[in-house]
Amino acid sequence: LLFVTPGQIHSVEHAGHSKVTALAFNASFTLGMDINDLEHLFHTSVIRLQAGELAEVQPYIELMQREYAEIRRKEQVLSGLLTAFLAKCELIFHKYHDAGRDHYDGIVQQFIILIDENFKTMTRVADYADRLFLTAGHLNDIVKQVTGKSAKSFIDQRRILEARRLLYWTGSHVKSIAWELGFEDAAYFARWFKKHTGELPKNFQLRVKNQPHN
Repeated sequence: LLFVTPGQIHSVEHAGHSKVTALAFNASFTLGMDINDLEHLFHTSVIRLQAGELAEVQPYIELMQREYAEIRRKEQVLSGLLTAFLAKCELIFHKYHDAGRDHYDGIVQQFIILIDENFKTMTRVADYADRLFLTAGHLNDIVKQVTGKSAKSFIDQRRILEARRLLYWTGSHVKSIAWELGFEDAAYFARWFKKHTGELPKNFQLRVKNQPHN
């Protein structure tokens, strides 16, 4: 199971004998789903299913496909099936989840939510640690223990995601995008972008310009 967060640039490429089923929906379409459970799933990125677990979730996908193909499909039915499917995914996620880390998981989720809300103006780990009533070192330790990544990497990843989104969709000048992301120096933004992606922002923009929007 691959979870793509809102606004994340992505594409689907042919991968051997695999079959991909894509489900796209608004959060409001899952009326019976706890928003915290959705946050868990969509910040997990990948859940590797065992054969038996795949057999558990596959019927929900097939039922959704069948209902969606109906001329007079009912949104209530699709919404119910989607919610049930995500609830099943969430149960599988928690089967491998260390219950003793719930407190730290909650802190990480709060941290990620704060990043989504403030990444353009808050760029230091210390800024988020203050909001969470923690020291920067303690927040970094918690994030690393739960995710295996540093707290700073999450901030940088979110800013890179937005930079790519703006470069891809808006076609704005690199200097304007740098300013929107809180960089006063466009040259520094270009170096920062290349450090995290391996290419300059202008090169990225030119490379994806003629690619189809996925």
